[in-house]
Parts: sequence; C-alpha cells; structure tokens
Amino acid sequence: MEEDPALDMARLVEIQHVGKELYEKAQTQFHEGERIYRLALGTYVTEDVWNAAWRDCPSGWPEAWQLISNGYVEASDLLGDSERIAQCHDRLRPISEALSLDWNDGLKDALAPQPIGRTMLDAIDIAANELDGRVREEFPSGAPVFRINDEGDYVSEKDWNEVWALHPGWWEEAWMLADNGTYRSEEVTGMTVGEIARAYSDPEYCPEIAFYTEAE
Repeated sequence: MEEDPALDMARLVEIQHVGKELYEKAQTQFHEGERIYRLALGTYVTEDVWNAAWRDCPSGWPEAWQLISNGYVEASDLLGDSERIAQCHDRLRPISEALSLDWNDGLKDALAPQPIGRTMLDAIDIAANELDGRVREEFPSGAPVFRINDEGDYVSEKDWNEVWALHPGWWEEAWMLADNGTYRSEEVTGMTVGEIARAYSDPEYCPEIAFYTEAE
C-alpha cells in the first residue's frame, strides 16, 4: 500500500469517488456487537463494508474522506500537505470513527436515518454556485461535459469533479436530484443520505436540466 497521505486535486476526486459508493450500502440494522462506521446524518455501514471500500487505497485516504464528509476541515486545507490529514484526524476524532455497538431497540431509534432537511439543501445549492465560475463557451468535440442549468451552460467534467470534490460526496447527488426531473426539491429534503444515493444510482432516473453529456 502506498504510504503517501499528501493530496492534490486529482487524488481528492478519486477519494470522493471511492467514498460515494459507501452511501448506497448504508444499513439500518446490524448484528449485536457489530462494529459500524458512521457516514453522515444517521447513515452507517459495517466495518467489513468500510474496509473493503478502502482496502487498496493509499494510506490517509479514508481519514481525509472522514474529515471532509463530517465538515471538520475545508477540503482545500488538506491539499498539498502530507501531515495535516493525520494531525486533524488524531486531534478531532471524526464522527465517523468506528463504533462497537450492542444492537438493541433503543440503539435502533438513536441511529435512525435522518432526512437532510431544507437548511442542508440550501447549503448544497450555495456550493453549486461555484460551478458558475467554471462555465465555458467552447469545448473540444466529444469532450465530457456537464450541463448545469436550464440556460444551457456547461462545464468540463474535470471542473465539475473538482468543485464537488471539495464537499461531502453525497452533496453532488442531492443537487442533481432536486428539481431536475423525477424529484422536487421538497422531496429531496425529506430523503436520507442513503435514499439519495440509491435514487441517484437508479437506472430509471433521468435528469432533465443538469446532466452529463459530450460536447458536439
């Protein structure tokens, strides 16, 4: 395993790609005493699922993902620093640390998945405004791009990934779901993180306004 926790933007995008797959595997019940990891807002996976996701990744990647996903640091503050990830992780004890739990009805209630709510979706909308500064008029033919609004503005796939890599991984999917085809924003605010991940990955979901395509 590579021993290099230093991050650049390309690696950060990769880290977010790995972490986003965990949201779809979130569970609501576990075996008694099973160790679990908290992902976000009442979203949990087993230790086996967590370890499998990060098994072949360089050291420092899961710690960086935890810090960003739980809002302990700005993602940009971790870039280019080989020591800051470990320092922050050791000092702040991320919320998503491993938990050894005895499963019971009381614990089930305490760990119930939580809807993201309007305040969170508003914060996600503000983050999406960063895409406006990356809009371009022309792209090479066949280049991967994302349309970001009903005015027909586009950004490159690279710029899209870099903007969303600076935020918790599920934010991108929540923004893409809200008022973009199947789901109204009010419906998304009532979803849990796991429900958002599963709705976004559903092959029948087809975004209407913001979507991935290729430049003509």
